[in-house]
Amino acid sequence: MERQAEGGRRRLRDPPGWTPPWRAVLLAASILSSSFLLAQGQLSTTTFYNISISRNPPETLEGQTVNLTLEHTTANFALCSWYREIDTKEHLIVTLYLPPIVGNTTGPSHTGREVAGFGCSLLIKNLHLDDTGTYVVTMNGPSVDGKGDIKIQVLENLSEPILLPSKSYVAEKERFTLNCSTINSSTVTITWSKDSKPFPTNVEFDHENRTLTLREFQQPDAGTYTCTAQNRFSKATSNPSILTLAYGPRSVQLNQSGTIEQPLGSQLVLLCSAESVPPAKFEWFFNNTVKNGMENTLNVHLENWEDEGNYTCRATNFFTKHTTSAAVYVKLTDESSIQSRMSPAAIAGTTIGSVAGMVLCMIVVYFLCTKASCWKKEQHASNGNIPSAPGHNQATDTKSKPGEEDIQYSTLAFNTKNTSQPLSKSPRPLDSGIIYSEIKKK
Repeated sequence: MERQAEGGRRRLRDPPGWTPPWRAVLLAASILSSSFLLAQGQLSTTTFYNISISRNPPETLEGQTVNLTLEHTTANFALCSWYREIDTKEHLIVTLYLPPIVGNTTGPSHTGREVAGFGCSLLIKNLHLDDTGTYVVTMNGPSVDGKGDIKIQVLENLSEPILLPSKSYVAEKERFTLNCSTINSSTVTITWSKDSKPFPTNVEFDHENRTLTLREFQQPDAGTYTCTAQNRFSKATSNPSILTLAYGPRSVQLNQSGTIEQPLGSQLVLLCSAESVPPAKFEWFFNNTVKNGMENTLNVHLENWEDEGNYTCRATNFFTKHTTSAAVYVKLTDESSIQSRMSPAAIAGTTIGSVAGMVLCMIVVYFLCTKASCWKKEQHASNGNIPSAPGHNQATDTKSKPGEEDIQYSTLAFNTKNTSQPLSKSPRPLDSGIIYSEIKKK
């Protein structure tokens, strides 16, 4: 616009294309703008809104998705922001610009699983257990502010707890602890079982029932243990843990005991046994010298006299560190080899003694036989029939036995003077010398 001189002066002219009505419009806009600025200066207060937040689903489970939506009255909000725990820039998740402006910016607490949506909603995918906490939303606009928060508890989608150790030997009166490994969350409860039976009285629980301690392990404590984790949505039982009482070795014994005799050149087989948990290991010794064996069996060929002696089995429980043993004494015998072990003087003495013994035995036998023969002859003489005097001898049809004729003849020869004596009387004792001479004549 340019001014043109009137009476030598220039005057303003309208810019090209401008018409007088536009001047009116500009004047009106200027007046309205001034009025708005005036009114804004006069309004020194800002409207504040408490924003309610709802979640879907109401219960959040590990691995699921939750959607947080706002419930607020219509207001002229220009942007909203979501925070984790507190509304500071260090905890900002995302800022969303509301229409007519479109877009969002993320903050330090954004994990890549959060998405801001319509109406300043917040979608969290694939919930983790550490997503548990408080979420804060703020909204801002011309003369309006709003704020709200909601707490989320992400429940564990329970997997099988891990019970350690899974198998173990426990020494008698030892203090022993089992550990049930699961999430450390107050929403998870842990229970225990043993062979479906009540627990012994010497049990202690700790760390929200995640550890079980047996104060003094005894035989009744041995068995199969399990722990069970449970929340409102799921339940899972651990692997079994088998506890066994370790003891021994006890009652170590050999298949032979005391002193045993073995022929020289024979095979000695010894078996060793023991009560032990875990199973005992065996060692063999001969006269306190290590002897090679096959675990609980010892097989020895007794080929030398030096193999005679003590054979010992020692059993060891490497868990309890206890050791015990059993022994047997082996005595070698061999008749053919006794002389080889004797000195020459002993051999000569033994030989002479044996010969003398044999001669003495023969003398005794001969004496006994001679005495028996004489006694038999006397019996025949005392018990035989006495014949009558000569001329009155009666003949018999039976023939005398060999040897009896001599006895009868001698009897007849020396009893002629006594023919008149009754037969019932015993004959006069005979002179042994005459009998012997008569026998020789015959």
